[in-house]
Amino acid sequence: MTGGSASAVQAIQTLTAGLTTTLSRSVVVLYCCRVQVKEIKRVLKSFMMKLQARDAKERLAMEWRLVALALDRMFFVLYVSTIVAFFVTSTLIYQIHSIEFADAMENIIDHIEQQQT
Repeated sequence: MTGGSASAVQAIQTLTAGLTTTLSRSVVVLYCCRVQVKEIKRVLKSFMMKLQARDAKERLAMEWRLVALALDRMFFVLYVSTIVAFFVTSTLIYQIHSIEFADAMENIIDHIEQQQT
């Protein structure tokens, strides 16, 4: 080997060593990025699962609120219907008894008048 070719070989070896070091560093950086991306994916997946669980709980709570509202309205209508039915029947019963009482009083008065004559 001549002096020029020895220095060229040495320059190539230095360049190759530098490239190898740079490639090694790049591989390490890429590996670290890959690990970080996996960690980010894991955190995002966990976050999404928590959001889905919270949404499911909120949907369930909303369904129960709707059931409670429907039952509340149903019992309110039943309550009002019962009150109306009570007042209607009590009024009818009062009227029937009033008519019966009036008839009974007329009969008594007629009977008394017949006895006096």
